[in-house]
Parts: sequence; structure tokens; C-alpha cells
Amino acid sequence: ASSSYKPAVLDNGVRVMVPPHIGAGTRIVVDVYEQTYVRRAD
Repeated sequence: ASSSYKPAVLDNGVRVMVPPHIGAGTRIVVDVYEQTYVRRAD
């Protein structure tokens, strides 16, 4: 499933790969050590 992920740039400039259902402006939770997408924020 990770092959369908798309690149996203966070407000602080960090680039992460996110699932296709994540749109611009969506708040997400990122693993700060791995710099990877975890889940959508509440």
C-alpha cells in the first residue's frame, strides 16, 4: 500500500509520504524520529 502514498510538505518544511485521502490543510500526526505519517489528527 505504501507505493500509493504521495509526498506532502509540512508547515515546517519536513517532507513526508501520506496516503492519497490526505488533502491540503489536513492535520496529521507524524513520527518525529522516523519522519513518517502515523494518522490523521483529531
